[in-house]
Amino acid sequence: MNKLYVAGIAFLLSFTGCISNLNDDNNEDTANDDDNDSGEETSQDWDFFYLDEPELQVVRNDTTNFAVGVANFGKFSQNFTVGGQDFGFPGLSATQMRIFNLYSDKLSGAGNSFLGYYDAVSFTLEPNNIQIILMEIFHNGAGVNNMSDYFSLNASTTWYNYDKTELKEESKFLNFTVNVIEKGEGGKQVEVGDSVEVHYAGFLESNGRLFDTSIEYIWDNYDYFMEGTTSANRHTATLPARNVGCNSAGDPSENCEGSKGMITGFDQGMLGMYVNQTLYVVIPPEDAYGTSGNHALAGETLLFSIRIVSVEKKETEEETQDYDMTVTDVIDGDTFYLGNGDKVRMLGINTPESGRPYSEEA
Repeated sequence: MNKLYVAGIAFLLSFTGCISNLNDDNNEDTANDDDNDSGEETSQDWDFFYLDEPELQVVRNDTTNFAVGVANFGKFSQNFTVGGQDFGFPGLSATQMRIFNLYSDKLSGAGNSFLGYYDAVSFTLEPNNIQIILMEIFHNGAGVNNMSDYFSLNASTTWYNYDKTELKEESKFLNFTVNVIEKGEGGKQVEVGDSVEVHYAGFLESNGRLFDTSIEYIWDNYDYFMEGTTSANRHTATLPARNVGCNSAGDPSENCEGSKGMITGFDQGMLGMYVNQTLYVVIPPEDAYGTSGNHALAGETLLFSIRIVSVEKKETEEETQDYDMTVTDVIDGDTFYLGNGDKVRMLGINTPESGRPYSEEA
C-alpha cells in the first residue's frame, strides 16, 4: 500500500517584549466569538501561521520536513491543540496522516496514539510566546503524485470571558497541497567529502526569531526577526558548503581535502540528505557558535531548515592492481609463480596468458 505519514516535533519558543506585524492573511479560516455581555473583548489575540510554503515539495520514498507556528499575543496564558483534518491523499487513513511526535516535555499527546505518535498535540503558551512545530511527511510508494492532494492542520484554543461565566472557543486552519518530486541528480546523497549547495533558514530556538535565510518565501512572509536582521539583509543565493563531514584533510575519509566550512550541527545535518530534500535540524550551542563568547549567536540553540540544491562528488581515481604476469618458476606444468609472487594454477589449459592469479593454491 502506498503510504504517506505526517509527524510533528514541537519546540516552545519564549521571548520577552511585544511581537509586532501580526499577519492574519495566512489563516485560511477563523471562527471568532463576539464580545461578551459586559462589553469587554473576549477574543484572544493569537496566530497560526506557515513557516514554509504551503505547496509542499515531498521527495518520493523518503522524509520531508516543514514547519508551522502558533503565537500568543494576548494578556493571558492559553491552552492550544494542533491537529489535522481533511486529508485528501488516496488510500490513506486520517490516523496515518495525523501523527505527532512528542519531542518536548512541554507537549502532551492528544487523540489516538500509535508507537508513541499522536493525532494531535496540546500545549500551554504564556503571553508573547511562540511555539514552532516541525512536521515530517513520510512518503512511501507512488500513490501521491500531484498537486490535487491536500491536507489541513488546525490550531484551537479556549478561554473564559471577562467575568468567567462562559467558555469561548476559536480555531484557525492552514491548508497544504503536496507535490511528490524525485530525488534530484539521479538520487545523489550527501556523503563525507562532498561539496553541496543549499538553501537554508535559521531561527533562534529560544524565541523563534529569524536571524538568516536564503529562502525567498520566508523573507516575504515571516514576521519575527532577530534584532539587527531586517529585509535589508535579504539574499537568495544558495550557500556553498565544502568538505561536508570532514575534520581535516584525510579525516575521517580520504575523500576529505580539508576541514568543513559549516558549524558542526549544520554540517552533520546535511549528511545523508538527498538533492531536493528539506529537513529541519536542532543544533545545541556546543555544535553551533559555542556556549559563550562574543558571537551574537553564542549560547543559543539554533533551528535550521536545510534544502539540498546540488551535490558535487569528489573525483577519485579508479584503483587498479598491476599484475606482473611474467612466469618466474614452473612447478608442475599447470602451476607456476608469477613475477609478483602469486602462485597460479591453470584450469584446463596451460597458457599463462589465460590464467587468474591466486594467492593460495586452488
